[in-house]
Amino acid sequence: MTTPKTAVSKSAVSKTGWRATILIVDDEQQNRRLLEALLGPEGYVTRTASGGKEALASIADDPPDLILLDVMMPEMDGRQVASAIKANPATSNIPIIIVTAQSGREARLAALEAGAEDFLTKPIDRAELWLRVRNLLRLKELSDLLENQRAILESEVQARTAELRSALVVKDTFVALVSHELRTPLTSIIGYLELAMDEVEGLPGPIGVHLIALARNADRLQVLVTDLLAVDQAERATMRLVLKSTDISSLARQSLEDLALRAKAAHVSISSDIEPGITINADSSRIRQVVDNLLSNALKYTPPTGGVALVLKRAADHVVLEVSDTGIGIHAEDLPGLFTKFFRARNAIDRAIPGIGLGLMITRTIVEAHDGTIEVHSQENVGTSMRVCLPLQPTAPDAPSRDGAHGLHSTRDVGDIAPMSTPGRDRR
Repeated sequence: MTTPKTAVSKSAVSKTGWRATILIVDDEQQNRRLLEALLGPEGYVTRTASGGKEALASIADDPPDLILLDVMMPEMDGRQVASAIKANPATSNIPIIIVTAQSGREARLAALEAGAEDFLTKPIDRAELWLRVRNLLRLKELSDLLENQRAILESEVQARTAELRSALVVKDTFVALVSHELRTPLTSIIGYLELAMDEVEGLPGPIGVHLIALARNADRLQVLVTDLLAVDQAERATMRLVLKSTDISSLARQSLEDLALRAKAAHVSISSDIEPGITINADSSRIRQVVDNLLSNALKYTPPTGGVALVLKRAADHVVLEVSDTGIGIHAEDLPGLFTKFFRARNAIDRAIPGIGLGLMITRTIVEAHDGTIEVHSQENVGTSMRVCLPLQPTAPDAPSRDGAHGLHSTRDVGDIAPMSTPGRDRR
């Protein structure tokens, strides 16, 4: 390992005085020395590892702020190491730059699918290395600051509930405003990305890979904005359902297909038992959100080699959707608060699993808006099962719906529904 330089450039030190530590993983000593020499003038604290197993041990003992990871190594290649890092909740937020001599599109896509945030092609260009390292470290610093703020807010919730209520009103107003302001430009960005992606096969390798990474992160941001807007709509009783005949069997299969790559990267098995041809009267986009969130949540809290299962079947006059996992489970004392806004279970906090605690609140809001129910059964260190029941037939025209209105039309306002939790993605 190297000794930190005495002269430290501004790019290696944040505004808060934080100095970034970079782990260099390469089985070739000359490559490790080269990267240290290139990073030295920038003042970064560097450590090295000669292989995947040594790197994982070093990360477990003292997590770095960024990892430069070679692909071609004995025992464990770079993609295997990246997958292991991203599968561990305690290290999944560490940015990884894959360093490879492979310039082919497939090799770069494989690196990104394994969880790497960026890549560099050998021979290394010094200016490009500095730029990519600096940009990822800035993003990580922002992420760390946001996580610290969340932890501070959580402790204040427990100590000053009365004070926090007024602060939450201000926060919710700000979140709603920001979410609405973000939605229009984000929709435009995604629209243009989709147009560009139509031509991705004909683009040079690096451009196509960049577009795929950009589209993936834009989709993640859209999910967050959608969740924040859904919470705001639920609390203001302005959520509207567009009800139509919906094939929930096909919808569930599509959701599983979309989850397959993430599950493979996390080394989690996926199984399903879907009764075909089940049709309900529902808002298809909202029900898809419920299925996506429950599946994503189950995957998020299931360690490698674990399993996630989805069952969909008819039962009398309703349909049952059940998503179960062999994950970390939920402590019995945490179950009563599971469907409240910004709630995080203690074992999720202890394991530093990221999340903001909106998923199950939104999920329950959507389910109850469809005259359905959701319940949870969980045992810590064994697993969790989420069971959703939805009616096969819509509410009768002369019967009061759950929001107190009479009649069920193609479009329905959702009002007077207790605040609920967001889908599986952030359940704890």
